[in-house]
Amino acid sequence: MHKGVALHGADLSPRARARALRRVGPKGAGRFEPVSWDEALDDIAGRLKAIAVRDPQAIVPYSYAGTMGLVQGESMAARFFHRLGASLLDRTLCASAGAMALEATLGTRQGTRVEHFANARLILIWGSNPINSNLHFWRYALEAKRKGAKLVCIDPRRSETAENVTRTSHCCPAAMRPWPMP
Repeated sequence: MHKGVALHGADLSPRARARALRRVGPKGAGRFEPVSWDEALDDIAGRLKAIAVRDPQAIVPYSYAGTMGLVQGESMAARFFHRLGASLLDRTLCASAGAMALEATLGTRQGTRVEHFANARLILIWGSNPINSNLHFWRYALEAKRKGAKLVCIDPRRSETAENVTRTSHCCPAAMRPWPMP
């Protein structure tokens, strides 16, 4: 199963999809009001149009590949953002950023061999659910855990990975801050 398919932790009930929510307070306050989907989409369209009129390059799209399907994997998103005149950026934002970080840190774009994770003493999993999206890594993470390594998961979602690590922090994305390690 690849990432996004199972949507673990998401509320997919008809109640959740019946109405959109609009934030009615400062970010992180958790205050929302229900609005119709038409109202929500009109609001989003209005904001995008206003930005596009002022400076379309101020719109920085990020869609990457989603579940690798035709709709999510660049086809429709690229057309939509191109029509708006949005910024053109490398559509592999996370892969490019990761490659640049490896080069800046290690002097090469080659990362750690996945089997080396089996000998780690601490594995920090940030905003990822490798049980669903990175099984080749997860096998070695579990081996490290059996050898005494600490696996720490920082993710606002209640994922399978979060349920199978040494320590989990289900933090609000807007309020992510470090905490003292034991």
